[in-house]
Amino acid sequence: MPGRIHTAEDTGLNDSDKVIALSTELLNRVLSVHVQLTATATAGNRLAQVMARDSGGNILWASQPTAVQAANLAYEYTFAVGLAVDDSAALNTFVRVPLPYSWLPSSADLRIRDIGAVDAAADDMTVRVVYETAPQGG
Repeated sequence: MPGRIHTAEDTGLNDSDKVIALSTELLNRVLSVHVQLTATATAGNRLAQVMARDSGGNILWASQPTAVQAANLAYEYTFAVGLAVDDSAALNTFVRVPLPYSWLPSSADLRIRDIGAVDAAADDMTVRVVYETAPQGG
């Protein structure tokens, strides 16, 4: 059953903890999440994570690389269905991370963050999401 493709984004600066709301009436399947994370000079390793949560805030799945991002660097992360893990020393500051291939319930959201919240109020994060929706049931 083919669904409709949607995009969502949060390009606000000075924030490394974002929440992207998905459809409130349909099932949702996340296809890709592109994250640009620019770290300030504040010491500490950043670890980007994408987490799917249901409407009650319960974690359905989470995905993150093993590579960390040091202070004063800008990385591009691609989280996507079907990718093989390729985060070996974040080659050329590009990191690829697989996402699970699963349908999420209506009103689910995605939380994209630096797990350690090293400089959450000053690091810059831009997030772009591509997801598919389909009717529930039937």
